[in-house]
Amino acid sequence: MNIKSLLALSSFLLPTLAVPQYASPSYPTISNDSNTTNPQTPNFSSQRLWNLTNRFLQNHMYPLNIAQSLSINSSLLSEDILGRVDATRDYAGRELNTEYLFGLFANIALNPDAFTLLGYPINYTFTRFLGQGNVVSFAAVVEYKLPVTGTTIPQELDFWVTYNDKGEISQYDGCVLIPFLHYFLFPLPPSLLLSFPTLVPTTNRKESNFRYLQWQLNSTIATIAKLQNLSTTTDLTPLLHAKLATSICETATTFCNGTNLQYESQATCEDYLGKQTRFGEGWEWGMDTVACRMIHQNMVPLRPDVHCEHIGPSGGGMCVDDRTYVGNLEEDYFVNTPFLAPGLEGGVM
Repeated sequence: MNIKSLLALSSFLLPTLAVPQYASPSYPTISNDSNTTNPQTPNFSSQRLWNLTNRFLQNHMYPLNIAQSLSINSSLLSEDILGRVDATRDYAGRELNTEYLFGLFANIALNPDAFTLLGYPINYTFTRFLGQGNVVSFAAVVEYKLPVTGTTIPQELDFWVTYNDKGEISQYDGCVLIPFLHYFLFPLPPSLLLSFPTLVPTTNRKESNFRYLQWQLNSTIATIAKLQNLSTTTDLTPLLHAKLATSICETATTFCNGTNLQYESQATCEDYLGKQTRFGEGWEWGMDTVACRMIHQNMVPLRPDVHCEHIGPSGGGMCVDDRTYVGNLEEDYFVNTPFLAPGLEGGVM
């Protein structure tokens, strides 16, 4: 789906879709109560920081994220914004962050034919919030709609955010606390299983430290296995691997042509992603995996010249094995402003 298609769809959808009561298409008036002249480290009140953060989450929800996506450069973000999500990658600049914070999820909702394990956000509830100076630490439980199952799942987002003197997000460091891949390996509809009858049995299943999650997974696996006359030890990873490879390759075949060509054919692409590229763990969504390319396939229709190589063999600097655990922890990335409030050691006085 290209930009023209998105524009056409948004003009049809936005007037007709029911907007959640908590969200407003227009921004609230937020007064500037900063008492510092440094544009990167304003000293806002806690109330203003709350309003700014709430405004961001409102616009992260579907369908308001459509308008943010179509703006190309969201006015909620600073020109020099630096972003990072633990399971994926670093994202620098307003345009790229507009696509990943808003366009990625809007496109999932508007392009249901592309197979993905991701969902789009429809509701949220703050569970923790603390703001001082220009720094916010918050957690929110976000409800995601999953096209693959037709159901919803809550996911906790844990973020550190800084704002500049215009109230724009200048940095964010995010952590996703529910392992999407582990959850999605099993609650799939029987019709999806029927389309891929060849499954690989295994007796080794990963345990989870999340409360009751393994119990839920075992119950779901048993239900699916009973419906399909399969063993309860059947591993569904090969099924998901094949489905994702096919979907990503269809995206590449449709949008990545000419100078953006990544694969000679659909068959070549499926062979590479299905047989030569690993599926990926929950922490490998920014590495040379099919799971990483699953994320980026939703961005390809927006800017093929930028995102095609991300789903190609090279990974385009986004889906590559160039990261280490220590290197990721010690990365000196956030240079706009400290995440420490003014007056604290290492902060800006």
